[in-house]
Amino acid sequence: MEKIITSNNSDALIFFKTTERVFIIFSKIKQGFDRKSKRVVALMLAASMLCGIAGCTKEPSDSPADISDASVELSNDNDEIGFDIDRVRKSIIIKGQTIEIPVKLGEIPEGWSYKLYDEKDVYLRENQFLATMYYNGNEMYIAALENYNKNKPEESIIYNLTIYESDCSIDGLMPQLSTKQDVIDKYGEPLSGVGNEHYYYYGIVNGENKTGGRLNDHSIGVRFTEDNLIKSISITYADLSVNY
Repeated sequence: MEKIITSNNSDALIFFKTTERVFIIFSKIKQGFDRKSKRVVALMLAASMLCGIAGCTKEPSDSPADISDASVELSNDNDEIGFDIDRVRKSIIIKGQTIEIPVKLGEIPEGWSYKLYDEKDVYLRENQFLATMYYNGNEMYIAALENYNKNKPEESIIYNLTIYESDCSIDGLMPQLSTKQDVIDKYGEPLSGVGNEHYYYYGIVNGENKTGGRLNDHSIGVRFTEDNLIKSISITYADLSVNY
């Protein structure tokens, strides 16, 4: 059974070297798939592609009134130039809600809750897991977790997520709206030796050599459409002192 955990109202705190990473493959899945199908495919890929994934939910909320207007200041007016992971990881907007990673599940802010995936559906190494994140009951994104212990899920740390929709942004860059040139203007040329003309990476990219293991990165990966619009952005902020 999946577990649903809601944050304590008194708290105020709050997976790359494979042929293609799962967040890339997951973003290739046709949008016509229903939500359950997308999750099943992504989880099957996680077993064979040596990585973990997290994503911003595509489906519209059933109760949009419960979420702040995502059209308001979605870019967060972030005009800073140059890649700084410590700035970027604190400049994530999901459907109007500003979040940052890493954060323990037990320290997510008031209004946020999570549902752990069923163990039989997760093909990751020990200490890795996935959770669906909610805000006021509305599904927001899929979180990749490190430091996972099923007996103490609240100690798990959200370290990776991916956004696909224009009502989400990372460091002012928005899928479907921002362009490849916007990314270059903001961060300069991408890392050499990883990615290609359709996939740009910035930051520290160590990758993962263990099947179903964790991405040992401090990075973002930006995927582009044929028209050079951003298709998805994945951000990873792992504990670089360990590599499990």
